[in-house]
Amino acid sequence: MTTSLFLITCIILAFCSFVSSSQEFKLSSKTSIIVSSKEEEFYGASGQKNRSPPSHFLTIDQQDPQTRYVMNLKDVDQNKNVMRFYGVTKEPSKKYYSMVFQQQCYGENLKDYLENKNNIEKMDWTLKIKIAADISNGLVEYIHKANIVHRVLCPKYILDHDGTFVIIGFNQSVSLDHLSELDDLKEISDPGDNIYVDPMCSNADYKYDKSSDIYSLGLILWQISSGKIPHEKNKEIPVNSTPIDYIELYESAWSNDPKKRPSIEEIARSLGDIDINHLYQDSDYIPNVYLKRNNAPSKKEACLFINKGLYEETPYLFLTQNETFVGRTESNHIIIKDQELGKQHAKIKSFQGKVEIFDLGSKSGIYVNDKKLEFRASQTLEKDDLIKLGRAVFQYLPAGKYENRMDKLLPVYNTDYLRKSLENEFENARENKQSLSFLFFDVDKFGEINKQHSHESGVHILKELSELIKNEHIGPKDIFARYGGDEFTILLNNTTDAKSASEIAEKI
Repeated sequence: MTTSLFLITCIILAFCSFVSSSQEFKLSSKTSIIVSSKEEEFYGASGQKNRSPPSHFLTIDQQDPQTRYVMNLKDVDQNKNVMRFYGVTKEPSKKYYSMVFQQQCYGENLKDYLENKNNIEKMDWTLKIKIAADISNGLVEYIHKANIVHRVLCPKYILDHDGTFVIIGFNQSVSLDHLSELDDLKEISDPGDNIYVDPMCSNADYKYDKSSDIYSLGLILWQISSGKIPHEKNKEIPVNSTPIDYIELYESAWSNDPKKRPSIEEIARSLGDIDINHLYQDSDYIPNVYLKRNNAPSKKEACLFINKGLYEETPYLFLTQNETFVGRTESNHIIIKDQELGKQHAKIKSFQGKVEIFDLGSKSGIYVNDKKLEFRASQTLEKDDLIKLGRAVFQYLPAGKYENRMDKLLPVYNTDYLRKSLENEFENARENKQSLSFLFFDVDKFGEINKQHSHESGVHILKELSELIKNEHIGPKDIFARYGGDEFTILLNNTTDAKSASEIAEKI
């Protein structure tokens, strides 16, 4: 990595020159820094050759922004993701002093970087997460560790330094160690930066803390995902094909409640666990549902039948004794790849024949028979309960009920269950004056398929057909059953009229 020195002079920009005696660097009438140096050698503001942070501050005026600039930078340890402050030097002939920084002379800031269409086209999610990690690393290990709040963290103050993104712009930062010495810091010098400033800062009673930088970081993370400047007032919607974990992260970071924002340490850890293969979709879809392979309970146990959802092997998810966790990540027993679900969304507890489902604080919630569970509440499951988790729908079957109602080969009900259900549903529809429709169909030329290819090929076709119909055309309360070899029936509950039933039949 190439390193260059960039001189910022308090009065004018000067070349780096040195004198043989100690001098004082005046920042304000109340502040002075001792600078010791020798000819042909550079010394940090502490007067030590090893570039340690400045230490000889005689009088500190925290109201002076230039003083805060130096004071806050000298507290930040060396880090590749924070612009390095080397110290102060003097140009002898003109008697001017300069602050010396590490900076990339030709690097662009993140704002310009994201506005460059060529950069956006080349950015994949590995690079986007790397940029986000660079920024969070600068905050977690060095700025916040030094008890400093940047206060105006925005893309303009993040510099591309040979492919590593570096935080700069500490002229409006504050040290929480000296917060009591500050009067009013509410005014931001550049109106364009206000978009990224925590709204709580406009509250006269608000006390600065590190969560202000977390809010700014949340907006920056969204901008990295979109390449666009955030809206000043309204929270932005997710960009299509953004990792769900990444969306969850920036939405928690820009929460209006500072207490609900994650710490920078939590953000840094989460960026390392982003699943870049599970992406946000802005259109309707059917989620994949599967059971963790090392979780193989007995088929005699209670189970969830996948009423709506894609699966590879079987629509039956048998529950383990004790606890079964459900969510969108691989750490769960039942995984539902749905952007509406939390990482760990629900818990199902089975003990001595009683099965309960628990909400684990999810945003989208859990619905049992169309009724939403209270936040972090639980409910005991009964036979045939319909459970909606995000876009997936399950039917609960108690222990021992699996073999009594399901077809041996296909993910549909058997004929015995159909007959019992038809009698019950007909009586229920008559009493409640509801519509009830019954569809009957078979597969054309199915016998020829078996003869020309094989019986196994025929079974495969029936399975694919069953899954397609179940996911695309069957409602949560409809009963889809196999009547014979290639014959099927659908009992449509509460269909409005015969015309609607006919339309469904035509689609199938």
